[in-house]
Amino acid sequence: MGKIMIYPFGKETAPIMRNIDLINNVGIQLVTDINHDIYIKEYPELDGNQIIHNLSNDFEKSLNESETVYVPFEKAYFSIERYIETIEKIIKSEKRVFLSRDLYKELTNIEYKFADKVTTYDHHRNMKLKVKTREIFQINVPVIIVLGDGLNCNKFDIQLSLRRFFKNKGYAVSQLGTKEYSDLFGFDSFPSFIFEDGKIDDIIIALNHMVYSKIINEKPDLMIIGVPGGVLPISEEHPEEFGKFAYMITNAVKPDIAIRSLYNNDYTDRFFENDMQMCKYKLDSIVEYYNISNTRLIYPEIKYGDLTYLTISNNTSENYIEEQNQKNTHYTLFNVLGNHNVEKVYEQILEQLSQNKVQI
Repeated sequence: MGKIMIYPFGKETAPIMRNIDLINNVGIQLVTDINHDIYIKEYPELDGNQIIHNLSNDFEKSLNESETVYVPFEKAYFSIERYIETIEKIIKSEKRVFLSRDLYKELTNIEYKFADKVTTYDHHRNMKLKVKTREIFQINVPVIIVLGDGLNCNKFDIQLSLRRFFKNKGYAVSQLGTKEYSDLFGFDSFPSFIFEDGKIDDIIIALNHMVYSKIINEKPDLMIIGVPGGVLPISEEHPEEFGKFAYMITNAVKPDIAIRSLYNNDYTDRFFENDMQMCKYKLDSIVEYYNISNTRLIYPEIKYGDLTYLTISNNTSENYIEEQNQKNTHYTLFNVLGNHNVEKVYEQILEQLSQNKVQI
């Protein structure tokens, strides 16, 4: 594919910057409209305010040096008109353009006419929903599932940090990621059929068969699965797919370990007890690990306004996490972007898996 330019860089693609050392087979150029110093101040979640990896604000130069451009949907940055203007400029440069699935959908809704060089960044878009047998196959390797509240709650950062941890320990890891660009890190994203209209039971069975085939072909020591979307509606005005992806995936593959990522807040003990019960009975998943993300969800002032997301310092929740972990509870908290106790939590997960019947 040659060198890939990613524009506009923002929260959607921030995991690439944080984990760019995990990308070996392709050159990446991250491009933003603003200079580095401003960016660091506006986005304190990146590398503890210290290091900006491979970030440019020179659109023309980066475009000339790249063969392919990936355009993520950073809704808070660009208007649809600005996106169309950007896409047309890239097309004129004769570069191939990949759009995020959400941006492609948004442009389809306004009947934008796509050029031949424009498509979605989905390497499994031609994979059809096929169910040859109704049997659900047992997955005979440990499975870690990463659930979350919704957008921008560090789920992909958790998936990458888990991958890094277990590969550094010498384990073979198979993976399905929440981001369309998961393949940059050497693993698959979900096939497009789970996002399309179809019978839920057919999708569940097809997902189960897909994971089973991956296990047979890749022969991993464990499987890590990130779950798109949230586990529940955010509000009546923002149902967020009603948690359907979490329902389908946890029915397709029974997790041995479930990690749940929450928007940043100080949650009560009662919240965790209720949430664990919800995940147990709705998703057949025992959640014992909670990530407190660096994103606070901001509800709109008007009833049907857009949700917004406030990025806060990684250090904000450290005292809260430490206090919660000192209690005698059935769950452990961590912050994947902080230095708090991520390694300790993953060591705990490894020990737990080693003691399970399906051993790692």
